[in-house]
Amino acid sequence: LIALLLPAVQAAREAARRTQCLNNMKQIGIAMHNYHDSNMVFPPATVKRFASDNYHWWTSQLSWLARILPHVEQVQMSDEIDWEWERTAQPIAPHSELPNSLIGNTVVPIYRCPSDTPFRVDPYAPSNPIADQRPVNYVACTGLADEVAFGVPGEAVDTGTVLYVNSFTKIGHIFDGTSYTMVASECQIVEPIARQSGGDLQSCMTGGPSAGTPRPFRGYSWFVAEDMISWAYSTRMSPNSEFNDCRNSSTRGRYGSRSRHPGGAHVLLADAAARFVSESIDMVTWQNLGHRNDGIPLDPY
Repeated sequence: LIALLLPAVQAAREAARRTQCLNNMKQIGIAMHNYHDSNMVFPPATVKRFASDNYHWWTSQLSWLARILPHVEQVQMSDEIDWEWERTAQPIAPHSELPNSLIGNTVVPIYRCPSDTPFRVDPYAPSNPIADQRPVNYVACTGLADEVAFGVPGEAVDTGTVLYVNSFTKIGHIFDGTSYTMVASECQIVEPIARQSGGDLQSCMTGGPSAGTPRPFRGYSWFVAEDMISWAYSTRMSPNSEFNDCRNSSTRGRYGSRSRHPGGAHVLLADAAARFVSESIDMVTWQNLGHRNDGIPLDPY
């Protein structure tokens, strides 16, 4: 009897977790629209200050999820954030902690899929400065773009999506319609590990991991959106793709939409609707969903 009942119990638990994950994404979508109502623009995926000084690369780069905190019933946490904090800052006496340290170390349940792993620190590089960040399962769509920012003198790349580095997207900029444009999807934290490549992302996708220094794991922080590993996914790979996730640098890489749910992953649309997308979705449709203004009609999916 136990052998017969156990699969049914596990399936029921996964169904409940999948429903909770879907509800998380819906709440994030509503929060984004509330943010838009207040600011007349959707939040940027992350903010990077391009300048010629020595510290330009380490500006705060706080995430889009941090910016919608007031709209997910986390007003007090949002009020404590120092938005001008530079990543190169040092503690100022009498304080022993960097600004925002406690915020980044705080678990926000709505940003985690209950089906995913409970990892809370980087198992590959526990001494990494971001090792004690709290992971996230919901990441922003970068469409077909492998690179999201250039260096000095530098500029952000408009990836043709709703959220990108220094984005300033309004509802009116989504020409394809909010019901036909993806904003976010899921990622699996820690596994599959983002692979480092010397340059060619395509060969990295189909090969094994290359040697490299310890790196932050996939979805390592809901708060700090410094590295694409933490905040981005590409439509170059289908949901739950068999290909490797690949990292070239903090602003260049190729990462898939992945979940622990059998058969596919949840996506958030720009109209605040959330739905489950099959991992066998037509790739043309999948890629068209990732763009806000390609003008291509979508087939049913």
